[in-house]
Amino acid sequence: KGVINITDIESFLREYSYAERKIKRLECELIAKMTARDNVSLMPGHGYDAIRSKNKRIAKPTEKAAIILVDHYDEEIKRIENELARARATKDAVLNLIEKAGLDTKEREYVRYRYLEGRSSGKTEKLMNVTNSHRIRRTALEKLGKVFGQLKRQTG
Repeated sequence: KGVINITDIESFLREYSYAERKIKRLECELIAKMTARDNVSLMPGHGYDAIRSKNKRIAKPTEKAAIILVDHYDEEIKRIENELARARATKDAVLNLIEKAGLDTKEREYVRYRYLEGRSSGKTEKLMNVTNSHRIRRTALEKLGKVFGQLKRQTG
């Protein structure tokens, strides 16, 4: 039975806010790439699909350039979608850990403010209207540590 380091649990919990910020950034980037792809100028009356199906020897240089550009945007969009999926999976894993840990209301509130929202310990105490959150932190992290250890053993 391995000992779970509190720092490892805290780092894992903080991944939630990092993933959340990353998702917001990637969603903006995805919209920009999709808009840019959709705005690739083609000759009037010639859609991308029509040009794509044309024999490459017949396609005009501007049409070939449009195809290359759209293909580039499609690759970028796929990359962003993959990163988004990983970031969302990270958020889900953290929420799953919290859910399985059986935290009481105060512990759950502490974890939300401190780790999910990334607030300082002082701000967390102020929001919770407590003067010393050490006991709440300790019991929450102990509960989370038990589940964290089980999940780590299950996933290898």
